[in-house]
Amino acid sequence: MRIIRHLVLFVFFLYGGFAFAQPDMVWMRFRYDHTWNKSWSIYGESDLRPFIRSGDMFQYLFRVGSAHRLGESLRFEWGTALFHSVRNQEGKLLFAAVNENRIFASLSGKQDFNHCEGHWRVMLEERSFSNATPALRFRYLLGVSLPFKTFSLFLADEYFHQYRYAVSVNRYDQNRIMLFARFPMKKNALKKLEFGPMLIMQGKFKPGILALRGHLIFGNS
Repeated sequence: MRIIRHLVLFVFFLYGGFAFAQPDMVWMRFRYDHTWNKSWSIYGESDLRPFIRSGDMFQYLFRVGSAHRLGESLRFEWGTALFHSVRNQEGKLLFAAVNENRIFASLSGKQDFNHCEGHWRVMLEERSFSNATPALRFRYLLGVSLPFKTFSLFLADEYFHQYRYAVSVNRYDQNRIMLFARFPMKKNALKKLEFGPMLIMQGKFKPGILALRGHLIFGNS
């Protein structure tokens, strides 16, 4: 019952924030990590993204993968994902929407500094679309975490660069700047709550898309 209460409050907060701040997108993420030992884990996560100004009325992403810790500060992940968009064209929903399949691998790390912690991640994604040529996308995230007594602030920038095989287009894709408040949760399976704004700067969206993101992270340890 306590987890259900957290879920209800989580959705209520996000949609309350949407009504107050009027961002272009609400972005909800639910993630579960199952740890086998200190080195290996598997995970699954689902993103729900309604109310998108770009013309996509609704998006969801489902991702599954595995992770392996390489020492105390390095983490290697790999897996697959399905991305689905329901389009809005001339006021009409197109349920024969765009589907995308992804295969990805990433390497991430962290480093302690005075009163803060630095974070980085590099990721490669192989993207296959139902209505476009395949693409290879490179992502690089650089961020810093500032701890406080009961929560921490995470400030990061993630750069995306994409190459389309068939048309040999190699170009900048998008940039994301995010600021999240992170609250550790130590009751039941709920481990962490995160929320905050994110600015998505992409060539076709000027001056950018403001998203309100919230993450619920569950786990067995």
